[in-house]
Amino acid sequence: MFAVFSLSSCLHDNNELFDQSAAERLSSTISKEKELLQNAPNGWVFHYFTGEDYTGIGVTHLVKFGKDGKVEAGGELVADLDTTFRSSYDIVASQGPVLTINSLNPVLHNFSEVTIDDVDGDQGDFEFVVLSATPDTVQLKGLKWHNKMLMTRLPENLTWQEYTNQLYSIMKNIPVRYKVKKNGEVLGEMLISKNARHSYVSFADDSEDLEIPYAYTNEGVVLSYPIDKDGSVVNQFLKYDESTATLNAVDQLGNKWEFEGVVGPEYVISVLGSSSIGLGDAATSTSYRVSMLNKFQFSTTADWLSISKDGNTLTFTAEANETGDARSAWVYVTNENGKDSIAVTQVDLKKDIVGSYTMKYVQKGVAKTTTATITVDASGNPVLKVLVGMYPQTVKITWDAATATFNLASGQVTGKYSSYSVGVGLVDKAGSYSTSYLTGYNATLYVDAFGTPSITFGGDFSGIPVSGIGFWAYSSAEHSNDNLLGYVMLARDAVLIKNKN
Repeated sequence: MFAVFSLSSCLHDNNELFDQSAAERLSSTISKEKELLQNAPNGWVFHYFTGEDYTGIGVTHLVKFGKDGKVEAGGELVADLDTTFRSSYDIVASQGPVLTINSLNPVLHNFSEVTIDDVDGDQGDFEFVVLSATPDTVQLKGLKWHNKMLMTRLPENLTWQEYTNQLYSIMKNIPVRYKVKKNGEVLGEMLISKNARHSYVSFADDSEDLEIPYAYTNEGVVLSYPIDKDGSVVNQFLKYDESTATLNAVDQLGNKWEFEGVVGPEYVISVLGSSSIGLGDAATSTSYRVSMLNKFQFSTTADWLSISKDGNTLTFTAEANETGDARSAWVYVTNENGKDSIAVTQVDLKKDIVGSYTMKYVQKGVAKTTTATITVDASGNPVLKVLVGMYPQTVKITWDAATATFNLASGQVTGKYSSYSVGVGLVDKAGSYSTSYLTGYNATLYVDAFGTPSITFGGDFSGIPVSGIGFWAYSSAEHSNDNLLGYVMLARDAVLIKNKN
């Protein structure tokens, strides 16, 4: 009898606990989470991680969910900070509540777009399992690639433009090398790759390093998952102190963790944004704000160029260039952590760069040359033409006067080779990789005016250093792996040397 009464009591409790079906409970959860997303008047900061097992990069989006079923997205991927992109969204029942971006959004689908030749794309998600949700924090997991991600409520007193500008400042200013300290004791080192968006943490008493992707915030960085050192779980959010170049955090026990920046000359170049500075022919000065400027010494190889420091303001001052030609000078940056150099060039695109060139390169180990020209079209944009065999190829390039560099994008259709369509791609130094028909990869062409003006190829694609360009033939004007016939020129270690008039 006691057992019967006990069973009856349990059944009664069970009925009270589960007075709704599983479907009804899920529907209620979805309604509440959708309302929670919509009740952030200024939206959310979405820290998004790509690549299976976090092998890709971390990116910071800004998103706002409307009651009309539309999501507005912006953030670091959008060059024009006044521009946002709207699309549809919903929370649906799948593996629990799933947030889905169910119509094309250039921001939120950027890493998930696929092609016939690239079925995984950049291994990004556009559907996310909602793991937990509070008014201030939403934890997500990519439905396909399973990376955990985080959304935090954006304060109402901070505009999207202000947040993104602050984020860009962090991206530009934080160092790449750090000492890892716990309560003042040095335990190891950390390196970060700004291109790959990965951090590499090594502890002196561990044989294996940690490789942790990160994304930027307006106050520092957020790791894709926390560092766990002997049971000390460090907060994922590392806050940057500009005055000491240190990223700071605490662990769950209240211990103070410092990632103290080792500030070398590369820090100055990172803040400047380039190792190349372009100036016009007129007498001029250009200034940059560089934190901890007192830690560095500067010298120059030219008497027409001077460098001065005033607090955290670094100024380059050039005399008028009356030589009639472009000219360059080296500026050396030194401190106790090393030495690096910056090229400063006084150059005018139309006067000094437009003209004919000899392009020297290496193909299959053999040194070769061809002819090239740089012209300016009716819109004032520069154009590079390279003779490939008997067929000139037209490559669109852009000019950045502030850095005295060109930018060249891969994946362009450049002309014909006999009856075949030709496109340009980038090649690496070792010759093992190329971008061939792929778009979205760029090379930097550096102008060197130490003597006869020349242009060299640099930059990287997906972390692989660029050394030149290649031209490939295709069976049709739609370039893809399916109609790729082979290369007609692979110009490694390429340099364009201007011909004398």
